[in-house]
Amino acid sequence: MPTTAMIRAAAVSIAALAGTTATVSIQSAVAQTIVSETHLQVMIDLNCTGNSCTGDFAAPGAGRRRQQHVTRVTCLIAATGKSFVDFGAIALRDKDTDLLRQFLPFEGAQKDTHSVNQAVDMLVVGPQHLRVGLFLLDPAVASVAQCTATGKSIRLE
Repeated sequence: MPTTAMIRAAAVSIAALAGTTATVSIQSAVAQTIVSETHLQVMIDLNCTGNSCTGDFAAPGAGRRRQQHVTRVTCLIAATGKSFVDFGAIALRDKDTDLLRQFLPFEGAQKDTHSVNQAVDMLVVGPQHLRVGLFLLDPAVASVAQCTATGKSIRLE
């Protein structure tokens, strides 16, 4: 396995052969120790407008030392009158940008209530957060929705 010194020496030798100078920047992954790991269970009420409902789960905290590993999302959306589902999704967001999206299939439905119970695999780090959206087909009007995320809350050294 080449060491950092060996890589730098090789870069300098190659640069000397080419008649130039070499600048070598080497980054290595630093192992971090888990300080605590607790069960994560968070429920949010979604904001409903028209035929859709959306909501944001809180970020784990500032810095990369606080993380959440979300492994399951469950949701329930109710509508006035007979309604049909369009789709559901959960997005990993950093500021106003979606970094990753996983779609949430709806399960069995009653005439005006629809549910989601889906395994997911999303690591939320520091200031990132999860946003969930549930969408019905027009002309349905969503009246109320809630979602729960479960998994692990992790704090690193």
